[in-house]
Amino acid sequence: MDMVVLSGAHTIGKVKCSVIESSLYNSSGPCGVDPTLDPTYAMELKAQCPVGSSNLVYLDPTGGDTSVNGSGTVPYPGHRRLLGTRPSAGNTVDKSYFVRVGGKNVQTTRAGSPNQNLKVRNSKGTLKSDRNLVSTQSGKAFVNREAGNSVGRRASAADKENQPFFHDLVKSMEKLSTLEDPSSPGGEIRCNCRTRNVQTAPPPVGY
Repeated sequence: MDMVVLSGAHTIGKVKCSVIESSLYNSSGPCGVDPTLDPTYAMELKAQCPVGSSNLVYLDPTGGDTSVNGSGTVPYPGHRRLLGTRPSAGNTVDKSYFVRVGGKNVQTTRAGSPNQNLKVRNSKGTLKSDRNLVSTQSGKAFVNREAGNSVGRRASAADKENQPFFHDLVKSMEKLSTLEDPSSPGGEIRCNCRTRNVQTAPPPVGY
């Protein structure tokens, strides 16, 4: 559960188009789109991320700044309406990430499609790792919990808005802070999370 909760950090920040390009153009779904990705959201991402683009897109694009790289340029008519109208696009810590990742179950019906009748999760998770959270029943249950779907009817308006995510995030961050230093044995704290640290030889004795 902690990994699901900590993935909620993707409620803020941006990602390079190159990271998600394969999900938009080189996957197994119709038009090269990953079949787990919501097709409407995929259209929005393609508008911001043409092939080879170095643009940045929001991990959680709920809000009003829906331009490309904050340029004020709207990719196509209706783009702002599709993404929302709040002025805090991509910069607010809230449960909207889990609501978007949760998506919904649908059936593909396109005749002759390799994915015909495949039950998929129309998730609006920007990263593949986001959509993988709902690839199992237990993952779906955790995502639904963080989306607030299990909050009782008598809960306060504030609790219904962002609980239990805020509570769970605090607990998971506390656990994360108690992890032992992975540098021994055989681990390391990476300077760049994508690559292992460059191992340099120690300077000569007497240098």
